[in-house]
Amino acid sequence: ILSYELEASNEHDKNAIKVTKNGVEVGYIKKIHSKVFHKLKSSTLKLQVKAVEQNGNIKRVFVKVFN
Repeated sequence: ILSYELEASNEHDKNAIKVTKNGVEVGYIKKIHSKVFHKLKSSTLKLQVKAVEQNGNIKRVFVKVFN
């Protein structure tokens, strides 16, 4: 299970959604998908790792979003 937070102070994207695991930053939700999180304006959604794309290094992580 992953955590997330709205990061309005992000200088690159005012709608940024930062994803963390046990307080350690994992990455960000894509801009197009971050709108869903901002519409809800709450942290009631949960994130779970669904798949990882890697070739030596992790390239992308796919998450499952649920209530």
